[in-house]
Amino acid sequence: MADTLYLGLADVALLARVRRAPVTMWRRRYASTATPFPQPVATRGAQQLFDGDEVVTWLETTGRGNNPAAREDLAGFAVLADTDLDDPVIFAGLTALLCLSRYTDGLSTVHDDLLDEADEADPDDEFLTAELEALGERLVPLARYCSLRIDAAYHAGAAFEGLMARRRRRARDGYTRTALSAPAVRLVAALVNAIGTDAGINAPLIVDPTGGGGDLLVELARDEGRTVSVALPPGDAPERRLTRRRLRVRGIDYRTLEIDGDGGVVVPEDGVVVLQLPGADDPDAEAAELLQTAEEVLLGNPADRRMVIVGRASTLTEGLPRSARRVRDDIVRTHRLRGIARLPAGLAPFEPRARVALWCVGPAPTMAPGGVPPRTMVVNLSDTELDDIVTADLVTDLVAGMQDVRGQRAHLPRFGRLVGSVELITRLGGLVDAVPTPQRTEPAVEVLARISELRAELAERLAPAAMPGVVARSAPPGTRHTLDDALRSGMLRLLPGHRLDRDLFDAEASVRVLGPPELLGTSPPRSVDRLLLAARHEVARFTEPGDVVFCTAPRPAAVVDVEGGAVVVHPARVLRSKSSELPPRVVAAAISAQPADARAWGSWTVGSIPADQADSLRVVLDELDSHRAALKRRLDAVDTLASTLTDGTASGILDLSQHD
Repeated sequence: MADTLYLGLADVALLARVRRAPVTMWRRRYASTATPFPQPVATRGAQQLFDGDEVVTWLETTGRGNNPAAREDLAGFAVLADTDLDDPVIFAGLTALLCLSRYTDGLSTVHDDLLDEADEADPDDEFLTAELEALGERLVPLARYCSLRIDAAYHAGAAFEGLMARRRRRARDGYTRTALSAPAVRLVAALVNAIGTDAGINAPLIVDPTGGGGDLLVELARDEGRTVSVALPPGDAPERRLTRRRLRVRGIDYRTLEIDGDGGVVVPEDGVVVLQLPGADDPDAEAAELLQTAEEVLLGNPADRRMVIVGRASTLTEGLPRSARRVRDDIVRTHRLRGIARLPAGLAPFEPRARVALWCVGPAPTMAPGGVPPRTMVVNLSDTELDDIVTADLVTDLVAGMQDVRGQRAHLPRFGRLVGSVELITRLGGLVDAVPTPQRTEPAVEVLARISELRAELAERLAPAAMPGVVARSAPPGTRHTLDDALRSGMLRLLPGHRLDRDLFDAEASVRVLGPPELLGTSPPRSVDRLLLAARHEVARFTEPGDVVFCTAPRPAAVVDVEGGAVVVHPARVLRSKSSELPPRVVAAAISAQPADARAWGSWTVGSIPADQADSLRVVLDELDSHRAALKRRLDAVDTLASTLTDGTASGILDLSQHD
């Protein structure tokens, strides 16, 4: 059916407001019941698709999931049958239809009427007419689908942002690869507004010379405290047209910039320039090309123009090849580069290895009496979390860097250091390498309160683990099974680990990773972003509570994943117990007890637990686990107390000369 709404397993999880693992469990657990989970009705590549109406009916019948409004929300997570939302033509057409709905009382279901309405809304074909014409016969079915998405999201703007979020999850296009995290977007918005206010521009015109910074423009125009307008360059590049639609659907007006005689844009006097490098239309641009773009924008505007440039740290702040460095040095020599900031990791969520940096551009300061040369505020936040307080203080430091020399002297920066242009140019490495990362110091009263809590915790008596009575058993020894035999008999099930690209790992992400480093304790915990994982691996599996994750090299090791919901990385594997005779802890203990050079893991043996002892053993092992956790918390408290006393004394906020 052309109007059938399809859901992938990841979409089912999002609709039901659960993790992916429960959906997989529902399919298996309910397979032999009177209410089996619906069967897939289609496939797209390696992805199985399910009838959305059948899935919603199943959720309503069984009471599963955490979304009582699943039927109303269905269109917000589903795709239309025979329609690939990742197709650029389809995606552009859907966003155009959502944008068109802002100009009508409802989307028509007549082909010619839709095109007539598009011509009225966009007579010069700046943002949606061509996209609707490109849909051809698919225009009307997609209009009906868009109406459903609008109803599910309550308004067209939210439905539009839902499509953008889906694009971020699934696509690996220029927009996704250059997308910034929400904290980074909020930082740029706060900085642009603060720079505009400092320049006396109370209703700034936000100028995007490339037209591809949709996320930034939407966040900037969200400011409810004052009127903000947007100016974009002309042109029919797909990302520029998408940005125009995104602004229009949210009711944000924009004006089109004029082109000057050199091919650049003319920025009005009340404009603050926001430039993202690279843009979504050319994510693979080299550093020299990006810096030339920045230089052209800078030199093509009056000397008093304010700008915020955000982009790769590898281009803006790090060491560069000679050709690119020469361009960056030329920019520094203008003395208009007033602020430089290397930002923390994790702000480019779909390029985990990429760092983000900022430039603030303003009028070159006059030299102060005494011949003090102009200086640039340089900030290194490599190891600092970008929370609201850090963002506010960073903005204050960077705005102070826009002042003249007297104004710079009057500000005591929290993070920044004032560096002369000559020093920046003569550095062989990055622009911020000589600036230390800030060390956050807590107020003494908070440190003393934490010390008091730790001392009280360590003073409490730790109760011993409750143990049952233990006597010798006269019954014959229990059966031992090899792992191969247990797998063949169905007592255990083997699941392989995933082969994940290194750029998926992100210390700030939400999904735990279990691989040999985690099993052996040889590296800090790793994690991956759930949405990015789903975009790369349509059939990503997650552990269930009680799964045994094990590896054989460099030595045998195994852990029981009590929580579940982790992703296992090859060469680690999962053993899932299907019999009470082989409890997960017993299997894990048997694997971990193998010699370091043992490799033929199928021949390893594990003892079965008598049926009358399984529950008692589980209870006592749970008790010992709780006791182990209590001991670990106490050891952690000792370590925390020691580091708190050491750091507090070293920073000068504690005096240990008095003893209680």
